[in-house]
Amino acid sequence: MEGRTMNTTTKRRRDFPPFATAPTDYVALCDLYLPRPIHSKADARAAAQVVESLAGHALSEGQEDYLEIIVTVRWTRRDGMG
Repeated sequence: MEGRTMNTTTKRRRDFPPFATAPTDYVALCDLYLPRPIHSKADARAAAQVVESLAGHALSEGQEDYLEIIVTVRWTRRDGMG
């Protein structure tokens, strides 16, 4: 297949919305940012952005569960990731 080039674009992660416009249910929150292990400083920053958006507010049950998972994942990997 000479002449074909491989598409190497990467999908940029969307910024997490401010609390006022963040979804209230767990699945919708996962659609914005799926909790996953932290492997890079970018992953750590993305998780921190979620925490900063949701922390300190009166949360729905889905938001509370979601924030708990994000915090657990984010702060179990503090070895220089951010």
